[in-house]
Amino acid sequence: MQITAVDTDAWPEIQAENQFNDPPAEGHRFVMWTMNSHNVRGRSERGERIHESDFDLTGSNNVLYSPEYGSDNYCGVIPNELDSRLLRDGQTTGNMCFSVPIDETNLTLFYDEFQYDADGDLGRVKVWFKALPTP
Repeated sequence: MQITAVDTDAWPEIQAENQFNDPPAEGHRFVMWTMNSHNVRGRSERGERIHESDFDLTGSNNVLYSPEYGSDNYCGVIPNELDSRLLRDGQTTGNMCFSVPIDETNLTLFYDEFQYDADGDLGRVKVWFKALPTP
């Protein structure tokens, strides 16, 4: 997995994606990341699912944010949402979005999922990503 872009004010793109999307709550902003994902070891027969709900976010306020539908951190319908099932050696690019307080800094994405390896053994995969744009 690799973050390739960060949009720290994604409301214009999200508003354009779906007219029924709500703007961020007062004092919040939508932050959207573009991520490339490559399944290098998972099962070939069923593949491994990757979705924005597989990620959480934290930052300087030490609060854990989750982008799931119905949560305060949900952005609505976003362009090119990260949602794929990748067979071994499959690749995809997609976006994920979180609503966060305007003053939240030092953003870090956290991926924590159970996945099968090439031998069919189930194991936990944890990855931390620095979620800020490169200066």
